[in-house]
Amino acid sequence: MRNAQPWKSFVPVAVNLLLGIPAIVPVFLVRYVLSNGPLAELGLTSRDPNEDDGMLLWLLTSSPG
Repeated sequence: MRNAQPWKSFVPVAVNLLLGIPAIVPVFLVRYVLSNGPLAELGLTSRDPNEDDGMLLWLLTSSPG
């Protein structure tokens, strides 16, 4: 049973990497939308001065799937 110990510690690390790395993009997009939208309207953050085309909404609503 001594050989099973390293395998048991590797499984949580592998699962964390498999779930954590793909979550970077959605977390970034949620932060981006919140900081340029509702939080900026409340005065808690400032809008990105380069965000003037409004294409993020089109990207999110027209993407397949």
